[in-house]
Amino acid sequence: MFRDAIHNIIRINTADKKTGKVVIVVSDITRPIPYFAFLPQMLELIESSGISKDEILILVATGMHRVSTYEEYIEMFGKETAENYKIIDHNSECEEALSVAKAVGVDFSVNVILNKNRNVIKAFAGNIDSAHLAACDFVTGCACPTVTKVADVALTSSGGYPLDASFYQCVKGIS
Repeated sequence: MFRDAIHNIIRINTADKKTGKVVIVVSDITRPIPYFAFLPQMLELIESSGISKDEILILVATGMHRVSTYEEYIEMFGKETAENYKIIDHNSECEEALSVAKAVGVDFSVNVILNKNRNVIKAFAGNIDSAHLAACDFVTGCACPTVTKVADVALTSSGGYPLDASFYQCVKGIS
C-alpha cells in the first residue's frame, strides 16, 4: 500500500523531470520513524524514474539537536542506504539554511503517522503545507484526548527510545 502511494507520487511529480537533484529530508535519531522499512523502496522508485543515485541527497533535519553519527545513519536507514547514498545533517546554526524547504522549493512531502508500536499506519503526501496540516489534524483526532477533569497526579513518559535518548528530550513527557 505505502509503496503504491509513493510510486504514484513520484510518478506524478517526476513526469516532466528525468534528471536533476533530489533531496529527501528526514528526521533525526530522536524520532522513531522506521525509514529502513520504506526509504529503500522510495529510493528505488526515484532511481527508476531516471534520477541517478549520485543526484540523491538525504538531508537529516536535526533541528537544534546534535549531528548524527554514522552508526545512527545505519540504525535509521539501514546499512545499504547509509553506505550507498550521500547523507548529511542540516545545520540549524547556519542562517542561510532557516526554512530551507520553502527557499529551495519542495515538489512534494510525505508525512507518516506511527502507532504505539511504531508502525506506519497512515501517510499524507503532497504540498508541504497541506500534507503536514492534514497529518496534524489526523494525529490530533487520535492522540490528543480532551482532559475532562483535573487530576491530583499525572504519570507521563517521553515515549521510550529514541524519544528519551537524552535529558533534553524529557520535555516531551511534560507537553
